[in-house]
Amino acid sequence: MWWILLGNQSWTASLDVLPASIKEQLSATNMEFYQEGDILYLIGGYGYSAIAGEHTTYPNLTAIDVPKTIYAIENDLPLAPFFSDK
Repeated sequence: MWWILLGNQSWTASLDVLPASIKEQLSATNMEFYQEGDILYLIGGYGYSAIAGEHTTYPNLTAIDVPKTIYAIENDLPLAPFFSDK
């Protein structure tokens, strides 16, 4: 679940709408991150993978377009177009 809080308003979006590989990585712990401009980059993380059936260190580099993701969450639009994993 993603949360956005601004003033007295809040919005949420379920991670279930994302591809399983991205959803699992976003649920992991100890990810590294870097933001350049509007793009937030996430790499790694450790957690349980239902896909692999065991705990794993995620090998993915995921890029998130932050302003577009916020807009999508606020307006109940699809999130997947603003996430990319390699």
